[in-house]
Amino acid sequence: MPPLPHRTPRHLDMTAPPPQRHCRVEQLWNVAARGKAALTPPIVSGMMKPQTHGGHAVGSGCQSVAAFVNQVLCGDAAKVLRRLPDASVHLVVTSPPYWNLADYGVEGQIGQSSYERYLDDLLEVWAEVERVLIPNGKLAINTAIVPVAKKEDNSSHTRQLKNLNNDIEYSILYRGRCALQRYSLFIWQKQTSVKMFGSYPYPPNLYEDNTIEFINVFVKPGKPRSLPAAVKERSRLTLDQWLNLTMQVWPIYPEDVARTGGHPAPFPVKLPQRLILMYTFAAVPEADFPGDIVLDPFCGTGATCLAAKSTGRRYIGIDLNPDYCSFARRRLEAPDLDPQDITLPRVKVQSARHGEGRR
Repeated sequence: MPPLPHRTPRHLDMTAPPPQRHCRVEQLWNVAARGKAALTPPIVSGMMKPQTHGGHAVGSGCQSVAAFVNQVLCGDAAKVLRRLPDASVHLVVTSPPYWNLADYGVEGQIGQSSYERYLDDLLEVWAEVERVLIPNGKLAINTAIVPVAKKEDNSSHTRQLKNLNNDIEYSILYRGRCALQRYSLFIWQKQTSVKMFGSYPYPPNLYEDNTIEFINVFVKPGKPRSLPAAVKERSRLTLDQWLNLTMQVWPIYPEDVARTGGHPAPFPVKLPQRLILMYTFAAVPEADFPGDIVLDPFCGTGATCLAAKSTGRRYIGIDLNPDYCSFARRRLEAPDLDPQDITLPRVKVQSARHGEGRR
């Protein structure tokens, strides 16, 4: 693949420089009354060193990760992530917005400009994700092969596709902004009944059924943590679980659109749930272990957060759309809530060739 056109990322633009981070996360040991040492949650004992520009200080201090845990935060993903301390998150699971196929009705959304800008904006997020991940922490990105909206397709071909998985992977591994490394690749086989794309029932333009998506897993370099036996034992996997989770192809039904307020790309809870079981440890109160933190910077209606909560982990959700943030919060408070009780705006889906723009 040829190198992608370079554009100076917004947060490297010297007209608006970001703060340089000097956050230091410390682990403090307290001696419990029973005479055993207990590890307390991380606290931040450093502040971001303010950077000056034109004689004015830019930026603000770091916050403890405890200020963000078990919350859905409304805002721009990269900007919110910059408020988190270094090495404070154990796993990131997300499905980024599509490029030029869905309009979420919010100013500043990713995916409404050029494809190169789209990848660049996502790379800003991945760079911040790498910073907040602990060493050996994982980033799992769910993507699809998507059609180009008709308004962007000026070619004479009848079909144009973008392989988001390959292009996002290339930007992470070869653009020099991230030290994340390739770790695993899984295939989500969607159990759907959508058939007959293309020129049905005649040749020559038959298209494959769009029934797979990718889960590309990256790892932050570093050694795995050393954890107490009680913590490891609580998250022990059975042989059947181990064999099931490590299958490369995952047959999972997509989330019912009705249960996600009409979201155009419903993210099934079972998908992040599998990744959480594979890469994180559950809470063990008797060992003073609060559970690993799972983050989703594009949390939509909260599937990743719900999966984390249901498996005894902590979560942080981020989304730009306040309506979906509200939906996710209510869903987390009452997982069995009838989605018909919540009114959400329908997301505009751009027209794509042969009806492929909606999943």
